[in-house]
Amino acid sequence: MAPHPAYAAYRAGDVVARALPERAVGSFSRGVGKLAARAMRDRRRMVERHQLRVRPALNEEQLDAAVDGVFANYAHYWVESFRLPEVSADELDRRMRAEGLHHITDALEQGNGCILAMPHLGAWEWAAFWLTAVHGMDVTAVVEAVEPPELAEWFVGLRASLGIEVVPLDSKAGTATTRALNAN
Repeated sequence: MAPHPAYAAYRAGDVVARALPERAVGSFSRGVGKLAARAMRDRRRMVERHQLRVRPALNEEQLDAAVDGVFANYAHYWVESFRLPEVSADELDRRMRAEGLHHITDALEQGNGCILAMPHLGAWEWAAFWLTAVHGMDVTAVVEAVEPPELAEWFVGLRASLGIEVVPLDSKAGTATTRALNAN
C-alpha cells in the first residue's frame, strides 16, 4: 500500500531539507511555500481571511504577497525542524538567544517541574532541543495528533530524536503531564 500523500510529502521534504546547503534554505522555503499556497486552496482562503481580519486595508496584490509570506514562513519552519537533528549542541547554543532562563532553572531547583506555554509562532522544537541538548533538562511536550497516523508517528520519532518526550493531547495527557511535573 502506498504511503499517504501528506506523509510522503513531509518525508521527501525532510530528505531535501537535510541535503540543502545553508545558503539555499531561504529560497527553497519561499519556493515550497509558494507552491503550497497554490496547491492548498482551502488553507489559502483561510489564511486570506486571517490576514484581512488583522490587516483589512490590504489590496489584492498585498494580500497575495502576505499569504505567500505566511506559507513561506511555515515551509521555513518545517525545513529548519527537519534540519534540527543534525545541529550540534554547540551550534544550537550559538544560534539561540534567551532572556529569563533563570525562571525555568529556579522552578526546577524547587523540584516541582515547570510548565512553559509555547505558542506555535515558530519552531518550538528548537527551544525544546536547546533545553535538552545544551541545558540537560527533560522536556515533555503535549501535542495535537495529526493525520494520517503514520505522519503523527514520524513526528513523534523526530521529536524523540531531539530528546523530547511527546504526550498526545488526549484523555491521558493530564496524567502524563502530572507525572512529568512530579519527575521535575
